[in-house]
Amino acid sequence: IIWNIYQGTILSSNIIQWKMLNEINTYENIWFYGRYTKNFTATKQLLIQYPHIEYWRFEVIYSFFSETGSSSLNFLINHPPKNGSCSASPLNGTTNTLYDISCEYWSDEHEIKDYSVNVWTTDPLQRLMIGFSFVPHFQVRLPVGDESTSVLNMIVQIRDSYDCIAEWNISSIVVIMDMKPLISLIKGLHGSSEEINNNPLIRLLASGNQNTMGQIITLISQEFNKMNIQNI
Repeated sequence: IIWNIYQGTILSSNIIQWKMLNEINTYENIWFYGRYTKNFTATKQLLIQYPHIEYWRFEVIYSFFSETGSSSLNFLINHPPKNGSCSASPLNGTTNTLYDISCEYWSDEHEIKDYSVNVWTTDPLQRLMIGFSFVPHFQVRLPVGDESTSVLNMIVQIRDSYDCIAEWNISSIVVIMDMKPLISLIKGLHGSSEEINNNPLIRLLASGNQNTMGQIITLISQEFNKMNIQNI
């Protein structure tokens, strides 16, 4: 068994012309593993190195005594959405502020599937998805920013119908805690049901909107966790 890789270029007649990848020998056991076995692996570095190549062919040639056969798989690379931008407004506010997210001019041959908002304070590995939308203009409520600076970092992910994602980095947003609704909620827990029902956070939780409910639950849980830590 031996595996070969080909790059494809589409001609004016919509016919794909295939050319063997010369580097397959150079990068054996670096980008490619198991070239002479039934389990062949090509790492993502191949696609990173050739981002402009859309068509790929993986060919296997196998021999049985005096006979030789071959089989191949062709791939068309799906590129992420492009040519757009996103913005957020306002760039400072409280946890009770509605922030407008606008994503414009994004295009993709497979159509845009949805938009999602991810935030974090200091560690990008702890990104939290706090809202999504099927339309390019929508609103979110944000959790409080960093404890010392109140800064919250934000990235919007734009996804096509095949789940290929582009990311747009939004300018840092300053978000401070609006304690009034939370204090009212805590008091309401020890008061009457009417006080609970009139609390703005409870009303938002009862809205039935999946985004809003998730954002409020995140806000309440984060603040209750902080209170518990401070009381230890």
